[in-house]
Amino acid sequence: MSDWPVLRTYDRDHLKEIAMPVGGIGTGFFCLAGGGQLTDWQLMSRPNRGWRPMYCHFVAWRRKPDGEAQLRILEDQIETGLASDFGAPSILGGLPRMQSDEFEASFPFGRVHLMEPRFALECTVEAFSPLIPRHTDDSSLPVGVLTVSMKNTTGHPLEASLTYLATNFIGADGHVFELKDNTTEVCEVTGWKGMRWAKSRDEKKAQQGTMALLFDQADVKVSRRWAFRDREWNGETLGIMDELLEKGYIRDDTPAGPCPPSPQDTWDSSISAMFKLAPGETKQIRMLIAWHFPYRNLAEEGWWSGPKGSDASSSNYYAGHFKDAEDVARQVIPRVTELRAKTLAFVQKVAKHSAPASLKEAALFNLAVLKSHTCFRLGDGTFAAFEGCGGGSGCCTGSCTHVWNYENAL
Repeated sequence: MSDWPVLRTYDRDHLKEIAMPVGGIGTGFFCLAGGGQLTDWQLMSRPNRGWRPMYCHFVAWRRKPDGEAQLRILEDQIETGLASDFGAPSILGGLPRMQSDEFEASFPFGRVHLMEPRFALECTVEAFSPLIPRHTDDSSLPVGVLTVSMKNTTGHPLEASLTYLATNFIGADGHVFELKDNTTEVCEVTGWKGMRWAKSRDEKKAQQGTMALLFDQADVKVSRRWAFRDREWNGETLGIMDELLEKGYIRDDTPAGPCPPSPQDTWDSSISAMFKLAPGETKQIRMLIAWHFPYRNLAEEGWWSGPKGSDASSSNYYAGHFKDAEDVARQVIPRVTELRAKTLAFVQKVAKHSAPASLKEAALFNLAVLKSHTCFRLGDGTFAAFEGCGGGSGCCTGSCTHVWNYENAL
């Protein structure tokens, strides 16, 4: 059951273009899409609609008492682009998936329902990020919280796991790709366990920073580098499938040693939460994604009008509140329940209003523009905004008065 009021439910025929931004004001964001995908990764101060790193997938695994194991990608079926000379070209296109039934929304909350009767688990993927009126800094946190619910629909106990497959994309925003010298290390913050991404060199670039990806579970296994990496002929996909089917997680290539900086490309990693499910039991696994990218390049994002060759970099306001992504997690995790409750109170107040449902939906859902790259804050706290965003940069004159003076939501 949901603890937040659903203002709008989208059925299967209306899921294709849904992408709900998850992040803070002026921090960048990623999106929860209508089919369960995590897409539109735009954390580095520049738009890039639809961009996904190679791996950013949830995988559910379960094993019955007789030893029979199955896995599913927690995303809707791939229905287009399947024909090619050497098999489905989509990332993980050969692995079985769920079917997205509906998307429930009351921004900044969203939830995807995923079904597949033969899998014996019903799953939902929910996302939210804090949005609390009159609490600007709490609404400007560089975090997203994902909650995956997995229900055992059988009459017998199951071993199960939730794995997040993740490409370390520090240095890449979909436009710029500088993946050399990336590091992935095991990380634990106030009881949440996962990984920390960084670079082994320090440069003043919008694409350089840190990320922390953490589960709230007791039994978490982290694989910083896969032993089967870079295998040809779909070798990585086969490695993922074989390892997960065997034991529900992927082993680390060198668990006793440090992760070396990536030579040219980057590392692919995974986090797995291991647990058991009694008949009819539902398990909820929370994941925090935190990021810290201190700089933005005003020329890259379409704002800069200074002399050619001059420094177009600026600092981000949010980044001045934290040392790195691990510090973001350290400050936010103890407040997750509080921040969710305050955001929920705001959404409930809107939902209970006597206004027509269509007006409440428009008023609440259009606040998503605050989480987009249309709006940002410079290091000194200055709030700035484009008229909107194109696919790769801000659009039209910044802070345009004939747009912003009659805009009502803010």
